Amino acid sequence: MKQNGNSSKAALRNLPHAKQLERLASYSTCGFEGCTCQAWKSGSSAPSKDCSSCNHAIQYHLDKIMSMATSQREKMLDMTVDIELLYSSIIGRPSLCKRMCISCW
Repeated sequence: MKQNGNSSKAALRNLPHAKQLERLASYSTCGFEGCTCQAWKSGSSAPSKDCSSCNHAIQYHLDKIMSMATSQREKMLDMTVDIELLYSSIIGRPSLCKRMCISCW
């Protein structure tokens, strides 16, 4: 499991910066005033930067993340891999619940 986690973390860190931010946004609550959306979700059709759940731009889900130091964002990327591996080893299938575990970022 540790080997799989390390290779997944390395693969995630090798993604383009924009893809890394999308990954983090999918765990981040919307910062638009009054919005209760828990995580950015991409649309199923053409790639859109608007959340398919709340219709706000991805930037609203990235506000807190962009104000962090690069080292903090890298730790958060590692945490996403850890959470996903833990969740799939317990439940065996992906779900929105895993995103809600760390949506308090």
